[in-house]
Amino acid sequence: MTGLPAAVRGRVVAEALRRREPSIPTGAHARAFAEAFAGLDALLRDLSSEEWATQVVHDWDVQQTVVHLMAGDGAVCAAAGVPEAIRLPPYEGPFASMQHFGGPVGEWEGRSRYIMARHHGRPYRMSWHAWRAQARSLLKCRAARERDETPVQYAGRILPLADAYLARGFETWLHADDIGRAVGRRFPEPSPEPMALLVELGVATLGLLKSQIGAVLVIDGPGAVTAALGSGETSAELRLSSSDFCRLLGGNRRMDEIDVEVHGDPATAAAALAAVASLAIL
Repeated sequence: MTGLPAAVRGRVVAEALRRREPSIPTGAHARAFAEAFAGLDALLRDLSSEEWATQVVHDWDVQQTVVHLMAGDGAVCAAAGVPEAIRLPPYEGPFASMQHFGGPVGEWEGRSRYIMARHHGRPYRMSWHAWRAQARSLLKCRAARERDETPVQYAGRILPLADAYLARGFETWLHADDIGRAVGRRFPEPSPEPMALLVELGVATLGLLKSQIGAVLVIDGPGAVTAALGSGETSAELRLSSSDFCRLLGGNRRMDEIDVEVHGDPATAAAALAAVASLAIL
């Protein structure tokens, strides 16, 4: 396929990724993770050594983005009973006494930086294979097949392990899409059932908003739902797709890059979009 023009090759790869089914059977809560893992693994296999050095997001190249994903996956390893590819050193900072799986709040921000530093200078294939082996172990264990409510410390929140799997599917899809856009390949969206669960997880995240905004989000597509931002009188309604909602919430698209139908006060609508975007942690 290397002899094809870049645009044609990109379309062929995108279609192959869209048709690719995850090879590891899982429960519904881990399906988004399994799909994104299978698609990203196939995409990475197609990249040249030069493409691995392409800048993606946050000044990371493809290799660093994959290592970042591995660091996030590692946060659920202990609860799932899976060895982490690179164990973090003992943490002695604030909240060190917390007993939840995944470690204290203070570890989350440093987790990615530490593991990326450990992979600095390594061949990209070593990072890819380490990510791949760890993710496969997470997807083949019992926690991926059966819903597990064990509490996990995840990105500063306490989540059931099953929801942490959903969150890993969310981030893996969006960063795989980031990689695809950077190297000129279109990465497929989750299939309808996993997408609906990602929307449900995203809507639950809206509860973290501190501000009371008189707006309503109408989300169309898989997981279709109407969600209020704040209480009281509503002065704006925003209609957007499941995909755009997840992309905005995940920091994968800017506010001006998504398709939103607005009814009501434009200022309130803009504030609502900004509030959703502010929750992005990817």
